[in-house]
Amino acid sequence: PDGSTEFKEEVLAKVRKLEEMNQVFLCTNKRGGLRWQELEALFRLKVVTKRHKKPSRRVLEEAGSIKEYRIVIGDKCLTDGLFAWRIGALFIRVKRKLSGKESLSVRIVNFLDDAISAFVL
Repeated sequence: PDGSTEFKEEVLAKVRKLEEMNQVFLCTNKRGGLRWQELEALFRLKVVTKRHKKPSRRVLEEAGSIKEYRIVIGDKCLTDGLFAWRIGALFIRVKRKLSGKESLSVRIVNFLDDAISAFVL
């Protein structure tokens, strides 16, 4: 869930598998706190959204050289999906992980994202 830095070993193993034949970057729009630093250390991946936020194409500037074929894996259509579309990447939407402690504003954003994604995916 957002705000968490705890991941099952299965998730870490899948990220390692992706890294075997791909350049893998971590893109998070979360600001503040140490979450992105913790995730960067845990996954041993470069975080590329320290200055820019998805869906801005400028996120790619932080990644540097990226191979031609791009895939964006994410849980939000409004950020991850739109980012994928803007950079010409395939978008793979994954199920959103919730903690049950989300604020009202986060729940509203998730509801709107789900409603909009029904029309664009």
